[in-house]
Amino acid sequence: MPKRALLFCALLAACAALLCACSSQGTNSVPQSGAEPGGQTAQASAAPARGAQALSDHYWIAASPDVITRGSANSAGFYQIIMQSNGRSNLLFTDHAAEKQVYLCSTPSCEHSDASCSSFIDSAGYYVFPVALEDKLLVVYSYISLPDEAPKPSKVEMMDLNGTNRRTLCELENGITLQDGAAASEKSLILCGNRVQENGPGQVQVQPCLFEIDIETGACSELYRTAAAEGEQQKSLFLRGVSDTGFILKTITTEEYETSEDMQADIERMENATVHRVFELPFDGGPEHELLCYRGNAYYEEYSGEALYYLDYREDESSCDLCCVGPGGAKEILVEDFAAQPAVRKTTVPFTSGNVFIYGFLNEYVLVNHLYSEQYDDAGNMELLYTQYAVNQNTGEITEITLSNYSMATQKAINIIAQFGDDLLVDAKEGSENDLAYRRTGFIRVEDYLASNPNYRMVAQAYVESAQLA
Repeated sequence: MPKRALLFCALLAACAALLCACSSQGTNSVPQSGAEPGGQTAQASAAPARGAQALSDHYWIAASPDVITRGSANSAGFYQIIMQSNGRSNLLFTDHAAEKQVYLCSTPSCEHSDASCSSFIDSAGYYVFPVALEDKLLVVYSYISLPDEAPKPSKVEMMDLNGTNRRTLCELENGITLQDGAAASEKSLILCGNRVQENGPGQVQVQPCLFEIDIETGACSELYRTAAAEGEQQKSLFLRGVSDTGFILKTITTEEYETSEDMQADIERMENATVHRVFELPFDGGPEHELLCYRGNAYYEEYSGEALYYLDYREDESSCDLCCVGPGGAKEILVEDFAAQPAVRKTTVPFTSGNVFIYGFLNEYVLVNHLYSEQYDDAGNMELLYTQYAVNQNTGEITEITLSNYSMATQKAINIIAQFGDDLLVDAKEGSENDLAYRRTGFIRVEDYLASNPNYRMVAQAYVESAQLA
């Protein structure tokens, strides 16, 4: 079983299908219609790569790249897409004020199974995720290449917040795939993706790109493009955050390396040939500002909006340092020798990027997840026990958060879905029944979460994985 569920790993992973059936209908609490959309459907042009244009809008990460959550929040609530067993999908909305989840549909007795329902998404052949703004909802469709099927263009749809008045905002060229996760402003949608070009039989070139889509007109342009250079096998591009002055991007480049019949030696050569680079792409079109560059296994660094945080692991795997890189590019060690800190559990589990990693941020805290025990349980399953620490970004003080869920022989920290001021929407309960995993959401106050007080206010859910689990 995998040792971790990472936001960053989600950028590399394909969407996990959720086997499901639905129960219950939501007839109230559906968001009211937003502003009437304007503009016309636009076809993305093959614009040459260019620097980011001068942008005055405020940008934020509007959709997490986490394929488990697959959602987006605005001030009213959280939008997510669940995939049904027939390959189609539905939009759900969790209302913060009502603490209730509903299908994005106001039709009584609707079965939410076809295009007559405003929550229905025809996702066959696509990965899909929502991007919620304050006055409209976008749905991103990324094309999946399927055998014996003609290619379909990736696209973005726009609709009112209640799922009505839906139309295609932008249709990209064939051969462009889009990643999970997005940045947005009130005027633009920023997506990371790949332009795939065939240069002859069996010769495919992948060009990672950063796209900007005008929300008013649907016009699509490239803000940034890169590709593997001579001596490089492949290059990937990821959107990691937004600062006040630019987009935080990451490239992972695998340089060419020799192979042999020794698999372990080949793995080590591949790691040594892998270069991770995090940089800021300024809004004003200026030169890139490098924040971090290293070789080997990923640090799984995270950007807080103000600084880049990462764990620098010791070669002997006995500990790590929690470091940050500020806007000026200066490196600072926030916590030196993490394993030696009094609040950190003592363990024989190695301090590696798979066992100790940055989960995210909560107000002034960096959240670090820690695998502190791996052993076999009574049933002979490998049991993994995780905990979480909140590290104060100003003082380096560490507090353990003991809230957790236990499922499939794994104790894991609570998954934070979205934040609404002093409230968090979280997976309050996770478990499995008849080999079917399930999650139940709830709200909890930030102060209770940080104090490890399980004072959840459970959400009345419209969707459950099985009628038997309702």
